[in-house]
Amino acid sequence: MKSKMFRLMALGAALVLVALVAGNVGQVGLAQSCAVTVYPGQSIQDAIDSVSANAVICLAEGTCQEDLVVTKDNLILRGQGPNKTFVTGSILIQVAGRFTVESLTLQTSVPPPPPAGMVLIPAGSFQMGDSFNEGQSGARPVHTVTVSAFYMDRYEVTKALWDEVANWAEDNGYDIGPGSGSGKGADHPVWNVSWYEAVKWANARSEKEGLTPCYNLSAWSCNWSANGYRLPTEAEWEKAARGGLSGKRYPWGNDIGYGRANYRDCVGGTAPVGSYQPNGYGVYDMAGNVWEWCWDWHSEDYYSSSPGSDPRGPSSGSARMERGGGWYYSASYCRVALRDYYSPGIEYYTLGFRLVRTAP
Repeated sequence: MKSKMFRLMALGAALVLVALVAGNVGQVGLAQSCAVTVYPGQSIQDAIDSVSANAVICLAEGTCQEDLVVTKDNLILRGQGPNKTFVTGSILIQVAGRFTVESLTLQTSVPPPPPAGMVLIPAGSFQMGDSFNEGQSGARPVHTVTVSAFYMDRYEVTKALWDEVANWAEDNGYDIGPGSGSGKGADHPVWNVSWYEAVKWANARSEKEGLTPCYNLSAWSCNWSANGYRLPTEAEWEKAARGGLSGKRYPWGNDIGYGRANYRDCVGGTAPVGSYQPNGYGVYDMAGNVWEWCWDWHSEDYYSSSPGSDPRGPSSGSARMERGGGWYYSASYCRVALRDYYSPGIEYYTLGFRLVRTAP
């Protein structure tokens, strides 16, 4: 299934769409009748989700909605009346066929640039889990998950960045410092960092940059509405790792080699971050190099009951999730669906992390 994000940017107040975009968005004649008509105040997204492929959805004058996810092949959205603005923001197209618009005006704002060193992972749905049935049962069943937009570190946290923030933390009341993490070099990922230390460091990084910390360190709880740094959830991590691809083993496809990632001791330790090609979202080293801590508590059967939108793991547990594989591990551990876990207090020579922020 193809998945494309079109951010249609306004020139002036609005952009009248009378064009073909990337071969998947176009216009045809007005021959088919409406399967459903959406009126102001009603949800265009609900209408898209309710119809079958090849349907026509008519939008009454003044209909408007922020962001859309198109999931039906050969769907037609048809405007009615002179005031035809119907969506602001972005359109995520997840179809193999065409998506057609007729007599519509799109109005959209230019999204703010991501924070320095981070990339935007767009909101949308994806298939989470092991579609090849190659791993442990805890990575199944495959299920649809919708994740809100977020920013993610382009690279794993390096030893240089760890030291910079940890020095600040040590001087500002935190019980961590540069020596709490190890690294092969300044531009290599930091390792020997426990989950607790990663969470403390995330708060320190937030405070250092004037952001609101996400974590209550006495309760080890998360304020999800804060604008500071935090560990990704498992769902966020896997969505980012897939890079917009669906049903693939790795961030780039179904095959792996030493030119793709650092795994199975191919370089005898960590590699500098960014040594390999990024995935479709522009994120590096989502396979191999070091394992990466996630927020979630571990539960082997969580997928059978997890929420469909922004799942954040079980409410309690004894181990926290890690993802991505490491330089010492075989290729099978680099699969995007592979789940593993450790006690949150453990430090390990193949275990590091990267952080995310909630996008506005």
